[in-house]
Amino acid sequence: MSFIGVAALIIVIPGADMMLVANNTMSRGRAAGFRTVAGAGLGLAVHASAAIAGLSALIATSATAFSIVKILGALFLIFIGMSTLWSTIGSSQGTTSTIRDRTPRDQPQTGQSHTDQPGHEAKAANRDPLLQGFLTNVLNPKLAIFFVSFLPQFISNQAATTPQIIILSAVFIAMGAVWLSFYVMAVDSLSGYLQRPSVEVWIRRIVGTALGGLGLRLALATQN
Repeated sequence: MSFIGVAALIIVIPGADMMLVANNTMSRGRAAGFRTVAGAGLGLAVHASAAIAGLSALIATSATAFSIVKILGALFLIFIGMSTLWSTIGSSQGTTSTIRDRTPRDQPQTGQSHTDQPGHEAKAANRDPLLQGFLTNVLNPKLAIFFVSFLPQFISNQAATTPQIIILSAVFIAMGAVWLSFYVMAVDSLSGYLQRPSVEVWIRRIVGTALGGLGLRLALATQN
């Protein structure tokens, strides 16, 4: 039970995955939020698998491998953050159409082209929430270190190591998915308020800035 308690504390700490889930849920709806959650879980599964295979230990001990993954992850978070900030340019309190209204899912079926939609994000259709969630976690070398440093503390020497790592990893990933799913529903349930033009613009600016800041923080991260 000690593992459950410590894991729960780690999971609820706000991070890039929560910021991304909030961003996609507000801008694209509940389905996009759940796809982001699924992608984040897949990213964690990759790290869990790597820990079992011993690859995470390489990232944890190799400065070069750590730096490469760190830079890729940082650039990705900064890109998402800047894209989110860019989507608010030209938005104002008087704007009548929200950012979610400008996504492909909710565009009216008329003869008007996508590029004619006011404030339309040209690349919105090419950004898959599932892939975003996946890359956010899989390109975070800190998660690799987490799996090789945190999980062993709860492994018993009385039984085989690999089955224990698999079980603990599965429990951690499941707990994270449940928490983020509740987070999706909470954000979506408040969408009526959050999607008021003046409110949504500022929230997306805050989220975009936070994602960019997390990217910079990751870029400056060390192995210690």
